[in-house]
Amino acid sequence: QLVRERERLLMSSNDKNPIIINLENQIVELKQAIDEEQDAEFVPFAKVDNVPIFPGCEDAEDKRSCFNEKMQLHIRKNFNYPQEAQDKGIQGRVNIIFTIQKDGSIGNVRLRGPDKLLEKEAARIIKKLPKMTAGKQKGKNVNVPYSIPITFKLGYDFDDKEKLSEKGIKYEGNGLKIMFNQDQEPIFIIDGIETEANLAATINPDGIESINVLKGKTAIAKYGERAKSGVVEITLKKKE
Repeated sequence: QLVRERERLLMSSNDKNPIIINLENQIVELKQAIDEEQDAEFVPFAKVDNVPIFPGCEDAEDKRSCFNEKMQLHIRKNFNYPQEAQDKGIQGRVNIIFTIQKDGSIGNVRLRGPDKLLEKEAARIIKKLPKMTAGKQKGKNVNVPYSIPITFKLGYDFDDKEKLSEKGIKYEGNGLKIMFNQDQEPIFIIDGIETEANLAATINPDGIESINVLKGKTAIAKYGERAKSGVVEITLKKKE
């Protein structure tokens, strides 16, 4: 309305008219107030006065850190590497941005990753997030954007014994034993060199940097038909 009134007056006057100048000042002030109100609707996680509260963090002294820790725990608990992506050798990081909305629900989820298979799995994980206690800015509930990456990596961290066990890898004494649900032994590759299974089993776990287990089509595509029983790629730590 102020803009329309200004335009009407300009038809019979000029911008030096005190009335028009007053209207212009009102327009500027009103626009600033609108911008400030809109900005207050979305407050970054790092800057919001009171961060959203993840269930279980209600009594935490540092609720921001607790939120981050609970997010990581949620991802680990619900993570599932799509088998199709593994078979195709697809890996990489999916960047996720979502909003903890004024009512504590999760919305406006946006994802960008190397493949739709990984994006779909990341979206599933975020969809399982519980309802939060909304973030507050100056005592008022606000929308709080939050970003986090989920990394899909073929191969397994040797320090994660639970994850290795799920994939058929376990410790035995001071060495390593690879367990497959089949009669035929997989192929063992240590630092790029094919090695006998009994030698691989004697490796001290402390000397291993990483292990990559290839199965099915992925193993055959890399090593041929003889790898149909699987391949275990072991990379040793470099000696200083």
